[in-house]
Amino acid sequence: MESDTNKEESDATADSRCDPTMYVGSNALMADALLTLGAYNDDEEAHEYGRRVLMAVESAFIISSGAVFHADYDGVLNESHISDDTTFSSETET
Repeated sequence: MESDTNKEESDATADSRCDPTMYVGSNALMADALLTLGAYNDDEEAHEYGRRVLMAVESAFIISSGAVFHADYDGVLNESHISDDTTFSSETET
């Protein structure tokens, strides 16, 4: 059983690496839903779309040095939703 100290350290480490504006909300829900669907149904297409969501998050917000651009890095608080951007792009291009 994990001690309380180890659990607190683990939770603190996980929290320090997470940009809550990127890895929660519609981005996380969409990736989780697609990957779960793919796992339950052995659906390779759902797996592929789930991987694409995670790759889009990574390419948009993680630079080559490993630093994360937070949604409010410019001082303007906003949320960034890859799914919203993708939906908007798809609707305007058709």
